[in-house]
Amino acid sequence: SYLLGTVMTAWFVSKWFGQDLRAVNSGNLGARNAGKTLGKGAFIVTALGDVGKGIVVVVAGRLLHLDEVVVAIGLLAVVCGHLFPFWLKGRGGKGVATVLGAMLIFSWQASVVFVVSFCIALLVRRSATLAFIAGLVFYNVAIAFWQLEGWLFVTVAIWLVIWKHRRNISERVR
Repeated sequence: SYLLGTVMTAWFVSKWFGQDLRAVNSGNLGARNAGKTLGKGAFIVTALGDVGKGIVVVVAGRLLHLDEVVVAIGLLAVVCGHLFPFWLKGRGGKGVATVLGAMLIFSWQASVVFVVSFCIALLVRRSATLAFIAGLVFYNVAIAFWQLEGWLFVTVAIWLVIWKHRRNISERVR
């Protein structure tokens, strides 16, 4: 799962375009920077690739009939691979698409909570970053009620993604 997480879709897309996303705009290897730098097509391909990593890990764990704790460990590992790819000296993305894909499949009920809280926070704060963070926090609370097995590992993955957004959060809260 970690190794799959290190497959940085944005890196491959940027190489296709002859760019290095690490050297332009935010320097982040994620869909948002790919879209801003390379256009809508790059955004879509990067987002789908990163969402797909999260989905594949959770679906594979379930198809293999692994215990939910093991599936949750896989979820954490794929997110860590995306955030801290060894081959890029730990400079990966911020984990948005990867954690979203994994969370969607891990618990559809908590995903509904995520979407509702994201929409409400977006209406109130008018910031996608803060709405996303609110959605993650409420997903985390919901997962504690609906799926106790593996909750700790999902929580660590969520808070690592939030930690990677700390600079964006401080800019938006001011």
